[in-house]
Amino acid sequence: MVSRHIAGKETVVGFDDDAKRLVEQLMGGKKQLQVISVVGMAGLGKTTLVKKVFNEPSIVYHFHVRSWTTVTQEPKKSDVVLGILKSGFDAEIENCRDMELSVNLKRRLSGQRYLVVMDDIWDGNYWNDLMLCFPDDNVGSRIVFTSRLANLPLPVQYQHPLHFLI
Repeated sequence: MVSRHIAGKETVVGFDDDAKRLVEQLMGGKKQLQVISVVGMAGLGKTTLVKKVFNEPSIVYHFHVRSWTTVTQEPKKSDVVLGILKSGFDAEIENCRDMELSVNLKRRLSGQRYLVVMDDIWDGNYWNDLMLCFPDDNVGSRIVFTSRLANLPLPVQYQHPLHFLI
């Protein structure tokens, strides 16, 4: 991956094949909710690749709701849900309880084709509880996460093959 500045605009070079494959995974396939994992060692450009695809005009057009949140090493569910709400809906929801946030997110995503990116996941133990926030309305919604770890415990019914960066 090479990053170049051209006329004040940064262009990412070297991810064309990976980006094309990721766009196909996001826009094609089953209509069921799918989780796509982008994994690889630190510094390979996982976040850069996903950010490039996230802002791709065809992706922007395809998904009704797009949201991006960065996950800490020791995440709290409420922080992750709040990050998704703030990014995807400009929601100003601060003093809500966990359950209220979860219900709010599920209600806002319901019936929408959404793309949610969770960047830099280190622990998948809270995943089953978090999945309750994401409705599967069979409209082609996708969740993408980036991680250094290929063996995170995720619900098998939502998994798509891992997307490894080498």
